[in-house]
Amino acid sequence: MSQAPTEIWIGRGNDQLGPHALDKIRQLHADGALRRDDLLWWDGLGEWTERDAALVLLGIDGLRAASAPPPMPSRPVVPDLPRPAPVTASANSPERQRALMFMGLGLLTFAALAAAAFAFLRSPTLSLPLPSFGGRRDMAEALSSAAMYKTAYAEVVMSTDRVPQSLEEIGLSSAPYGAMTGARIEAGTLLIDTKRGVLALQPYRNANYQIWFRCGRAAPPAGMEALGLVDSASATTVSDSDLPDDCR
Repeated sequence: MSQAPTEIWIGRGNDQLGPHALDKIRQLHADGALRRDDLLWWDGLGEWTERDAALVLLGIDGLRAASAPPPMPSRPVVPDLPRPAPVTASANSPERQRALMFMGLGLLTFAALAAAAFAFLRSPTLSLPLPSFGGRRDMAEALSSAAMYKTAYAEVVMSTDRVPQSLEEIGLSSAPYGAMTGARIEAGTLLIDTKRGVLALQPYRNANYQIWFRCGRAAPPAGMEALGLVDSASATTVSDSDLPDDCR
């Protein structure tokens, strides 16, 4: 890598966390805060890259070395016994010819599937379509606009171990954007004002101190600590017909 990037983004689920400095990425990796399925991107990188491959490009692969395995248990020495000679089919036998034919067909099928998958993943137009009607489209736009608030909130919790109580604490202000008409934090819960009503995003934290936002009236995540005291389901006023499936 000719020059170390100064701003690195982490892709986690539908969220984009960052930007982070290179030293911050080193620390998160050393602390085990980077997930195996995280994606990383920085200016100059063609596309989002899997965590392990991105760490190699950043020159910080292998910071968390696995502990050495315990010594192998001692086993009694068993003398080598003579083995029977393998039975091989004749080069021109029907069985060998059928085996070679099936092997060739399998290789051709695998090559075709691999080429199709590669072309699909490399397509620059690959995207998930947004709902094309009324309220569902508005809520999809509002959730996309709220991503910056979720990212800033998560960074404050991860870096200070403190639950923000206002937008000022996460360094943002309430501003209309698309279908989102405003945002605020009440008792640690992020409230997004939209054209269709209030959408609550209640933050939770797991044992690894990773942040997850419960959307709308979705079921609370099992085994996670609620950081926001305002219940997401009670605070959400958007109708179920307008909410995305994962917010119901």
